Amino acid sequence: MFDRRVIAASGLADSGNENNPIFQQARRWQFIFSTKREINLLSAVQAAAVFLSKHHLCVQTDLVPMDAIQISVTAVKVYDVFLEANNPPDDARTINRDSDIVQEVINSYKKFEKQMLAA
Repeated sequence: MFDRRVIAASGLADSGNENNPIFQQARRWQFIFSTKREINLLSAVQAAAVFLSKHHLCVQTDLVPMDAIQISVTAVKVYDVFLEANNPPDDARTINRDSDIVQEVINSYKKFEKQMLAA
């Protein structure tokens, strides 16, 4: 079963799939936030989706995201890269080049997949 909220969260619900019922349902989702952290988490997922949309061929993972659904799912898996890039801790390095971000995305994706296999 597929959770359509990932498409809504990624911001890709309006990505040119007007007649697709999955996207029609995803466009109905609205999120309500009670904290700034929740807003930052959503912003990180959306930043990941934008980056993956532009650089999906550079991200060599088990799943090279090609369409809006795959990009949305992958964005949820690697959002932490974009959360840290937007709000780095004091001791963290700042990620500022696309090639650095691609490597961070690949590492985050692999870490997510490894954790899922261990669960």
